[in-house]
Amino acid sequence: MTREDPKVPSTSELHRLLAKHYDLEELRTLAFDLGVDWDELGGETKSARARELIAYLKRRNRLNDLVAAIETSRPDVAQELQTVMSVVPPQEIHRQRIAPLIDIYADREDWFDLPTAVRAVTPQPARTSETLYSNLLPILEIPQVIYSAPSAYRTRDQVRPMLHGMYQPLFVLKEKRLWTFSDLTQPDCPLRRACDVNDISQTDARSWVRDDDRRLWLVDLFNQCLRRKCQSLGLLFDWKHNRFYFPPDGGQERSVEYQAARRRARRRVAYPYRDLFWVHHAVRLSFVAFGEQWYLKVEPAYTFTKDGTEFVDSRKVGRLATRRKSREYNLNVFNHLVFWRQYLAAGQDDFVILCGDQRMVISKFYVAGQANFGISDSRVELVTAEPIEPELEGELFGEASEEAEWEEDEDEAEAE
Repeated sequence: MTREDPKVPSTSELHRLLAKHYDLEELRTLAFDLGVDWDELGGETKSARARELIAYLKRRNRLNDLVAAIETSRPDVAQELQTVMSVVPPQEIHRQRIAPLIDIYADREDWFDLPTAVRAVTPQPARTSETLYSNLLPILEIPQVIYSAPSAYRTRDQVRPMLHGMYQPLFVLKEKRLWTFSDLTQPDCPLRRACDVNDISQTDARSWVRDDDRRLWLVDLFNQCLRRKCQSLGLLFDWKHNRFYFPPDGGQERSVEYQAARRRARRRVAYPYRDLFWVHHAVRLSFVAFGEQWYLKVEPAYTFTKDGTEFVDSRKVGRLATRRKSREYNLNVFNHLVFWRQYLAAGQDDFVILCGDQRMVISKFYVAGQANFGISDSRVELVTAEPIEPELEGELFGEASEEAEWEEDEDEAEAE
């Protein structure tokens, strides 16, 4: 296997081998090893779960990760898989490098799959060019300095009682040192209580990007700062599914006004559906780096609770959520992305996150790129498109409300 001509698996062969050699529990373990939330995958049978896992990884250009996981867990299956792998030519690899721009909504199955689309149109001349929008917000500025000092503590829980009643700066404990964006040289820094202030060091944050282990520590610090920022915006965090969501407004439904592409718009972000459950708009936010350039990845989602606080078993609402999201097409997805960038920026020009004595600045403009293929007369200028929120369907298209759609989806889910 060479860098110029790598082998990639056929999805049909992958599905055949997983369905043949793995049972449900082994598939669950495989998903865990790959960092995939098993409860988020659709399908009830082993074959369906295998298909959904492959589709999930394919949308993220991660099929090679799946092959590596198979080679580690089941060498016997990997040996059989190697016999059916095909070689991708170098020009195809070049086309696939822009795939990260198209990861616009990870939970959707009908969203544009760029590598597949490129392969489909390769034999044909390009018909038109299109602007493709991603769900990546460029990070314009990250904290420059990471302060550290020796510490006798090994967990955050050991340190927090020392900071009770005080402002608690964010930190990680690694290699017997405490690491933070807060300036440990300042006498009023609370974290000085938890470390040896006679041995304070300063590290260039950019050096951690090139170190596989320390890049993870850096992301940990970024995530702590992000959670604190989102908490200040009134969002709650679902630790199980790693996403932020809107809570009810004092037990009542919550709505938010924001600036859409052309006008002010309002959407319900937490509301009850009859007496069955609550629907909460949610978002997964994660930090990704390409080279030394960082991005915030925005993935809109839904969360469901029984009463506004207690989560519904994801197995009971998985098909319901899938049907709901299957009705959201490109403009709907783009509107979700516009909503979240506006909400997170809180009306400012950029999304600013305080990181101790420093800050992170994130652009409100999603990364976009030009593709030399497309379909004539099918484009819509997203910048000038009117928002078509699910909550506005009754107003725009008559009496067909979102609640009616939930009812229809529920009936279909129960019928299966």
